[in-house]
Amino acid sequence: MRSRRCAPGSPIPPTPSTGGSTRPAALILLDPVPWARTLEAARQLPPLPVLLLAAPPSGCNADGAGASLLAALTFPVETATIPGASHCDFEDPSDGLCRLVCGADDPARRAAITARVTSFLNGLADAAPVSSRADRRGR
Repeated sequence: MRSRRCAPGSPIPPTPSTGGSTRPAALILLDPVPWARTLEAARQLPPLPVLLLAAPPSGCNADGAGASLLAALTFPVETATIPGASHCDFEDPSDGLCRLVCGADDPARRAAITARVTSFLNGLADAAPVSSRADRRGR
């Protein structure tokens, strides 16, 4: 099997064709604050790989509203709270307004977030079969 791993900051590796499907292959949710319609859509999602990373509950993430999104999903989700993170750590780049209202972003916390997302994507790439058509492209 050919490797399709990525390093932090690199483009996401190509994956086999979805055959025209608009169904997402995976979701990455970064300190989400879902709307009511998002929660309703989440209840309809078929099982798929999901990574949800969050800051501790605060006013900037609606006191941990991502938990309501987890409750709406009908399948297991990989989750983690990034200790000490602010909502701004999930923005890249963040801005002065976020830092003023939600607290400073931190390069070490941002690196931890990036590493977790990269690991999740690499796990998906390692698990996905490489189509024979993709193998023939380089020949």
